[in-house]
Amino acid sequence: MKINSGIGWVVSLGIMGMMGLAASFTGIQEIIFPETAALLTGCFLVPRRPWNVPHGVLTLEMSLCALAGILISRYMMIPLYFKVLTATALVFALLVTTGTAMLPAISACALPVLIGTTEWIYVIAVVVIAALCDLGNLFFEKNGIMERRAYDREERNPGHWTRMLLVFAVVLLFPMLTGLKFMVAPPLIVAFTALSGTDALAANRLLPTVGLFAGTAWIGFFCRILSDGTVVPETLWMMAAAAGAWLLFTLMKRFFPPAAAIAVLPFLLPADGLWKYPLEIMAGILFLYFAAWVVSIWEVKTNY
Repeated sequence: MKINSGIGWVVSLGIMGMMGLAASFTGIQEIIFPETAALLTGCFLVPRRPWNVPHGVLTLEMSLCALAGILISRYMMIPLYFKVLTATALVFALLVTTGTAMLPAISACALPVLIGTTEWIYVIAVVVIAALCDLGNLFFEKNGIMERRAYDREERNPGHWTRMLLVFAVVLLFPMLTGLKFMVAPPLIVAFTALSGTDALAANRLLPTVGLFAGTAWIGFFCRILSDGTVVPETLWMMAAAAGAWLLFTLMKRFFPPAAAIAVLPFLLPADGLWKYPLEIMAGILFLYFAAWVVSIWEVKTNY
């Protein structure tokens, strides 16, 4: 699969730049939505949108999940473990009910919960970004720049999603108890969901998958360090982080949207302790890959 050249890159970098400038001019970091890099990958940089979801519904599901995440973060006075589990369960229920595959919605809901965001501007930022990606993707499809994807409702097996949630509930304990919470960074939860299935694991072997996420984590880490230590504006370093992730996709010939979000997430984190970020991501993707393997084995043993 070849990455789209020219206009796809221009549009993607333009949207990343707009997001960065908005955060810089307002001083509101909550405007930075790392999953934007994943949405841009699927909407503009690959030949065919990977998510089985109608136009319009993409924006709606991302927006509703962002709102749910803020509500959980603001008003649920329970331990973080149960907040993250609740956010994940809500999105799983939404995807099963609607028969769609908008997996980035998991990140939209889990991100404010994990990092403690309570600002309503986060919801507005997600609505705007999702709408731009949705409308831009529709334009690309109508003008033959990308292959049009017809939507077919997926009859999702609730048992599959229940197994994923139960396995994730066990896996989530270690990061929450140790304080290594970015082992379950929201894009990694998206990756776990995407990998949970025999076919998905066969198409995404362990070492290349871990290498891809490790690479984007280090790209994001170094770009963030350079943004703090140089006079170059943070927005440009954020664009460089996303571009670095997309170039890595091209070099590895693997297009896994949540890995792009991993490169942008460091720009939301405090500098203190940032050195742990790539290490937590590497440990987390390895941990969650085997969790996805457990889900797959469980389904084989129970005849799905």
